[in-house]
This record gives sequence, structure tokens and C-alpha cells, in this order.
Amino acid sequence: MELREGTKVTCLKCGKGIYKPAGADYKTAHSFLCDKCNDEVRFTPNVTVE
Repeated sequence: MELREGTKVTCLKCGKGIYKPAGADYKTAHSFLCDKCNDEVRFTPNVTVE
């Protein structure tokens, strides 16, 4: 997953901004925001309860 590795990913909505982690570092963030238009990409962690 490129966002979690810190790779600069261009915004899919505006095409100008870069997604940055919201309130955390790249490896632990579940939400990324575009620095230009505030478009958001969210990841839901997979949790297995046994």
C-alpha cells in the first residue's frame, strides 16, 4: 500500500494535491487528506477476533 509506505500519491479528486496522514504518521494512519482540496481516503484495519 503506497500511502502507508510514505509514497507521495496525487489526489484522485483534484489532481493537484498530495495525500498526507491525518493526525498520525504514515505507518499508523487510517485516514489520509489531500493538502489542496481535503479529499479523504480511509482504510479500515482488518481485525480477526478468535
